[in-house]
Amino acid sequence: MNMKATKKEVEDSVLFFAKIYGKESNYKAMMKYGSTLPRIIEMIAYEMFLQKFCHYKCNDEEDGNYCILFEYATELKENGWVEFN
Repeated sequence: MNMKATKKEVEDSVLFFAKIYGKESNYKAMMKYGSTLPRIIEMIAYEMFLQKFCHYKCNDEEDGNYCILFEYATELKENGWVEFN
């Protein structure tokens, strides 16, 4: 099964949360200099946990970005890889 979101949308979702947490430049550097997307998703998910992100209490924009990251993580867990359209 392919991701509904594009790789760019996944990266933008990571940067959306990184910006909220004041770490956008760090994540941009990781994307530019070769960190893998699974590792970046793992790191932003950990950051969201530390910041006590609550999927049930977020606004629509946060929810949309959360759903993209959740879809990516689910695909990776189920298949061991993620295929974009």
